[in-house]
Amino acid sequence: MAKTIISKSDRIITLRYPRKTDLAILFDYINGLGKEDTYIFINPDEPITYQEEREYLQSSLKKIQNKSQVTYLAFHEHQLIGIVDVKRLDRRQRHIGRFGITLKPKYRHDGIGQQIVEYIIQEAKQSLGIKQVILEVFANNKIAYKLYLKLGFQKYGRLPKGILYKGQYIDEILMCKLLASA
Repeated sequence: MAKTIISKSDRIITLRYPRKTDLAILFDYINGLGKEDTYIFINPDEPITYQEEREYLQSSLKKIQNKSQVTYLAFHEHQLIGIVDVKRLDRRQRHIGRFGITLKPKYRHDGIGQQIVEYIIQEAKQSLGIKQVILEVFANNKIAYKLYLKLGFQKYGRLPKGILYKGQYIDEILMCKLLASA
């Protein structure tokens, strides 16, 4: 299933599920973001190996098939520009989905992230049956934090010095959003 969104600058972005054949572009994408040393948990000093990315992709495809995860790859003109997912937790927490998103630098601040977040949360609610979404955000990532607040997420906790980022310990902010049917 594919979905098209239009950015503020009129770029056409296509969202689709990952495929087995996406391994090479996923490997290049995640290690490119790692080198950027942006607000993700990938450490530039410990790049993802091809085998790790293969295992991640295989696991993701299995979870998508088993209806415990929703993942979309975002493309602009056939170039991978972002990844977004919601992974349903298990057992007594299977009503909760853990959210994550990444976007290449030149696609940030163009309204793409907000549209993708809104879309995947609705998709996860419908296909995974989740009632709540949780996420973690670096305390110094003010832009993402403000976006999540705008989208109805609430801060429910803070892990002091929970992230080692560029040689400094940064607090990790924990956020959640109860969905309408919760």
